[in-house]
Amino acid sequence: MNNLNKLTLVTLSYERQNLLIRNVNFWQHKGSQHLIIDGSAVALDTKILDLWGPNITYVHAPITYQKRFALIGAYLKTKYYILAADDDFYFPNTLKNSIKFLDKNNDYSACCGRPLGFEF
Repeated sequence: MNNLNKLTLVTLSYERQNLLIRNVNFWQHKGSQHLIIDGSAVALDTKILDLWGPNITYVHAPITYQKRFALIGAYLKTKYYILAADDDFYFPNTLKNSIKFLDKNNDYSACCGRPLGFEF
């Protein structure tokens, strides 16, 4: 069961548009919503935005991180959300299991796993 439709990935990006594009290309067909609030000086090219599906919301807001963070609530439409950096890649199955857990355990308001890291 794909319950990722209950999830919005929120990305506050700044001047890392190549990473942002790679991240969206990974997530755009997984079933979740993706909210991007980009603080870069220049917005992404509309040719790129036109390639993304309706589950991707891109907001160009060249303002401080704190002000971009304050905008998040106006765009959320899903039961769950995760603040994900433009270079974060979560395992979709792990997120599905987290949603299942939260759906079954109403006394929990959040859950998280352990991130994987690597170095060159």
